[in-house]
Amino acid sequence: MIKYVLSALAISLLIGCGGSNGTPKSHGGNGNPNSKKHTTIKEDISKTKEVFSSLRTEALSVVNEDKNATLDKEAKLLTNATKDISFDLNSIGDSISKLIELITEAQAEDKNSTSNDHMTVTKKVDAWSYSIDNEYNGTISIPEKFSDFNISNFDKETFKLNGDLPKSKDTNIVINLEKTNDGAKLDIDKITLNSGEDSLTISPLLADISYNYDANEDLIENEVFKLKTAALKGKFQGFDIDGTLTVPSYVQNSSLKDQEDKNEGYIPSSLMFNGTIKDTKTENEFAGTLNTIWHDAKDFNFSQEDSKPDATISFDGTLKRKNTAQIKLNLGADIKKDELILGFESGEHKINTVSHVNEQGDGTIKITTPDGLEATIKLVNGEIDYDNSSDIKVNGRKVGELVDRKGVPVIKYTDGTFESLI
Repeated sequence: MIKYVLSALAISLLIGCGGSNGTPKSHGGNGNPNSKKHTTIKEDISKTKEVFSSLRTEALSVVNEDKNATLDKEAKLLTNATKDISFDLNSIGDSISKLIELITEAQAEDKNSTSNDHMTVTKKVDAWSYSIDNEYNGTISIPEKFSDFNISNFDKETFKLNGDLPKSKDTNIVINLEKTNDGAKLDIDKITLNSGEDSLTISPLLADISYNYDANEDLIENEVFKLKTAALKGKFQGFDIDGTLTVPSYVQNSSLKDQEDKNEGYIPSSLMFNGTIKDTKTENEFAGTLNTIWHDAKDFNFSQEDSKPDATISFDGTLKRKNTAQIKLNLGADIKKDELILGFESGEHKINTVSHVNEQGDGTIKITTPDGLEATIKLVNGEIDYDNSSDIKVNGRKVGELVDRKGVPVIKYTDGTFESLI
């Protein structure tokens, strides 16, 4: 089910920032015009040139409007990998819970073997063998008191699985199942996702399984799998991953709840990843915390392909690139409001930008620094509107303005010098 959240957020999974409300943390100042007064116009112009030089060479190489910078490219790749990891975890968890469900049904009916459309389980001396779609085979060992197991009334049980599962081969898993009011807690000590040369270990994986048990019909109904946390370490789709994926909350989506095999419509309304992710090809490495909050997950219509989710995304951490100094990043995005916030720190430079630009390229980009620099760039159809863009000021004093020089946007400083904006 996590797949649905990440698919909807695919455009900008990693373009996010700061605290839980999507607002970036301050990098040492707030751009207050009163924060620094004792500088000369020459010093202010020199500092402004350094800031815009840093924006060209560093900030815009991290994320830009054309979506071809480091963060944009990595976001696309990482989105696909994250979707697949989440989908694979859900697939494994779903397979395990359905195997246990089938075994309990066989036990309740005092059968040595039973099957459904996809699975067959057969009782052995001290375990149950299983087959999934005639392709994935293995055994699940069972507790001695398993003959008395009651799916609606038990305390805690431990299972051991050896064999293959969809998305996980040669698996040795210890499964702890603990009864809750509406189902059970699932604690899996270790799972390895295998695909080609990829091998990603999840240890542990914690999830909740809710269900309704009809004692009269001896049926388990309305089963829902909710991943809570998964610690990830290994290689997957060109990324070295070492961190923890957490899903704090779920909601039942109205457009999915009546569809078969859609987890009764339950999808995450928020998720977080904390750790390190490295692209093995480019050697770009992100370290920090990624948060997403999906505000309209309950009512989002998956049947409308052009629907834009009401979601905020944040990333707070660092970016290391080959032959480049490490950059501290504080990023944020509000997808529905077309808002992008970038705060970055590299060396002596601390810069914040706030962008409100829609899909047509209309909007504004505001640039501030802790030293009091302020500038607002107005965009129309992706082009700079020079007449309605602000002067560039430091602590309220004009140091320059944006002008068009033969189609190239440049800054004309008050001392008569010029500097290209791109």
